[in-house]
Amino acid sequence: MKKIITIIMGLIVSACCSTSPNFYQTVAIDNHATQIENVKDTILLKPIALPSMVTRPQIVTLGKEDFEVNIDEFNRWASSLDKMIYSTVSENLGSILPNATINRPFLLKKNYKYSVSIDILELSGRLKEKATLKASYVIRDRNNKVVLENKFNNTIKIKRKYDEYIPALNTLIGELSYNIAKDIDNL
Repeated sequence: MKKIITIIMGLIVSACCSTSPNFYQTVAIDNHATQIENVKDTILLKPIALPSMVTRPQIVTLGKEDFEVNIDEFNRWASSLDKMIYSTVSENLGSILPNATINRPFLLKKNYKYSVSIDILELSGRLKEKATLKASYVIRDRNNKVVLENKFNNTIKIKRKYDEYIPALNTLIGELSYNIAKDIDNL
């Protein structure tokens, strides 16, 4: 009986001492004071593809070497990363292109001027060192003809942990959104 009580007490103490997870989200960034107001079209934003390594609740970062990864059980995304990034890019495009309408694919069939497909090739970083976003994107017209293909690749140096890593990723997503908006404006 004493043994069972000791085991139960040990479990209770270990449960009380365990760290509760931190949850993070991507957010739209207003780091571009210049709005592009002459784009007045409807833009269809297709679902964003992410590397399978990062499509998990835990935040994944690089280890000491680029071939090592850390999957942090106590620092997690607040919801599905692909959906959060989609919402963030959509909100960013909406604020950069204030006279355009940004829609999801299921809302429209052919009532748009351009569609945008984004493939995030790398979303990574190393805590206390860097955050990196590499992506390619394709802009098509309503006839599904490719009118522009482009790439985005940027790294931001960071000195701290998640309190600086997550905002750096948000900044990179904002820069990607701005590049897409500029490309749409130049079509």
